Amino acid sequence: MKLVDIPYLLPMSAYDKSRDLARKKFSKTDGVSGLVEFGTVPYPGISDVDFIAIVEPKRVQMPGFGELHKEKTYAPMHRPFVYSENTFPMLRCIDPWLLHITPILTKEKEFTFDDVQTLTEDEHMWMSLRLILHWGTTILRLITTVKATGNIPCRTFLDNCINVKWCYRELKRIGVVEEDDPNIPFYETMRKGWFDLSPEDQKKLIETAFSKICESDIAMLSLLTNHFSNVAEMQSAPVFKAKTSNQKKLLKKYPNSLVIEGGDRIYVFQKDRTETEMEFETFKAPILSTYGGTLKRYVFVLPLPLSAIYNNYLQGSGRLSKHVQSIAATDLTELPFTPAKGSQKFRDVTDQIAEETKGISAIKYFFETFGLEPSDVKIPLKLQFGRACFAITKMLASSPLGTIFGKKTSHVTL
Repeated sequence: MKLVDIPYLLPMSAYDKSRDLARKKFSKTDGVSGLVEFGTVPYPGISDVDFIAIVEPKRVQMPGFGELHKEKTYAPMHRPFVYSENTFPMLRCIDPWLLHITPILTKEKEFTFDDVQTLTEDEHMWMSLRLILHWGTTILRLITTVKATGNIPCRTFLDNCINVKWCYRELKRIGVVEEDDPNIPFYETMRKGWFDLSPEDQKKLIETAFSKICESDIAMLSLLTNHFSNVAEMQSAPVFKAKTSNQKKLLKKYPNSLVIEGGDRIYVFQKDRTETEMEFETFKAPILSTYGGTLKRYVFVLPLPLSAIYNNYLQGSGRLSKHVQSIAATDLTELPFTPAKGSQKFRDVTDQIAEETKGISAIKYFFETFGLEPSDVKIPLKLQFGRACFAITKMLASSPLGTIFGKKTSHVTL
């Protein structure tokens, strides 16, 4: 395996530069009410800096990623997550493990940790189960990419592997397990001592860690599957017939399933399945690849009980719920649902966030949106052309021409 994206030790001043740049950019952005940092930076060079932009529920042209990350000397960062002024207080519904918020930019009002509402124990449990599923599928996507390409993105790996620790902390709190994952001490030691290792030892260590993260993720998803099998309720499935050729193909390949075909991630939840399977599809359309005609798509094939939280969108009436209903297909008559108020609140909050931020460009969410795009933004002509090239590329990839022109599909079973 080849190591890529190898982190290098950074001074804390690099993180200060990132904060200063973000503050400068967003201070000039009309419609942004404030900017906060959440989380901490325990390992400079590995840890990234995470921001939340609080916006007015109107059309806002946000700074692009290139504007926020111009120099390599800046700390690892990405576009800020976005919440409206109305939904910022409900931040724990998306991240129930939140402990730190630091205001970075204040305009008319300062947004602080005191503004964030607390959760009931029932709400915390369901929000945590949702977040554990989020991290389980995030790690699964990383595993699939590594197995398909032979490249290990080191910084992303080092940053994500510690999430196993927080997931198990919550699984113990809920009563799903009594003991921690045995690999957690290994991940902690690796992160702490990474910059003291030679390149040769780094490679050996992370290759060992990769085999361990595969074990950890399989175990974590299995625990979630068993738990949802016990707590979810089977209810009559809404009628969602396959509408696209890809949905029809997937339901034929994986019968007795729910398919949610959204963006670059397609979810297939299959009845009586015990194994986790992944398909990783890549395709570069001739000529068009220069202008946005590059496809990278993941197909998650998971046990049906893991769909329980997402299935609440099939009964919702908000913007994200309607989107999920438009891209869902099933040949089942019953699906698992989590009727608890805590999980329904997650659906309602994410519906509200999606509605109140539909006019925000360059948006990033800390929850699964199944490819939902802002619907009320001004799209530059260059971006419109890129989207057209991408749409043509998707059509080519789904046709026999995709294989002729070099489409690659990797299969991974865990």
